[in-house]
Amino acid sequence: MFGLTEKNHHKSFHEIFPGDSVFVELLIKALSEQELVKDFETTWNQPSGKTKQLLVSTSLLLDLNRQIIGAVLTCRDITERTRMREKMQRQDRLAALGKLVAGVAHEIRNPITSISGYIQFWQKDNSPSPQSIATIYREVTRLNSIVDKLLHFVKPAQAKLVPYNLNLMIEKVLQFFVDTHQTRVNMIKKMAQNLPDASLDPELIEQVLMNVIYLNPPRGLPPL
Repeated sequence: MFGLTEKNHHKSFHEIFPGDSVFVELLIKALSEQELVKDFETTWNQPSGKTKQLLVSTSLLLDLNRQIIGAVLTCRDITERTRMREKMQRQDRLAALGKLVAGVAHEIRNPITSISGYIQFWQKDNSPSPQSIATIYREVTRLNSIVDKLLHFVKPAQAKLVPYNLNLMIEKVLQFFVDTHQTRVNMIKKMAQNLPDASLDPELIEQVLMNVIYLNPPRGLPPL
């Protein structure tokens, strides 16, 4: 493992390993402070240029009178196991990236569907309504927000909690859905009255509700 020859027999570990070697440090701690390690993972650069991943443990060598006469350095080569672990981690990251891409594609499809629907109505009526223009502007803003989140997806999401009326939130989302699909949808609402405000992030909850509706479309509408 270390490429040592018989010439190294009976030599001090100071002569075998470089002075800044982790093995020297671990053996000194074992002998002078009786500080031992178990399964300490480290890297060993072989003289051939190859790198090995090792699990290192130290223990004390005692005589019959329980006096310390040396220290034992035990190393296990886990290079292949480490490579397999890194390969699995890469696969996990790729799987997570795939889920992220699928989620972003779904989030982008919702506003694009709304914009496309209004454009089709414009083609029939030959005149956009102020409401439809406002809705398209809102959806374009939403698309921009999704892109911003994608660019910063590595950062933890921070919810901006504020007191908000749940019924108002649901009314807003359902009205937007009805306006987008015009007369093709009839909504039946059953909401408790006089609910206290809930602490929530309006933008995130609105996104959740839109996802619920689009993933479970009303009867007669194809799933998106």
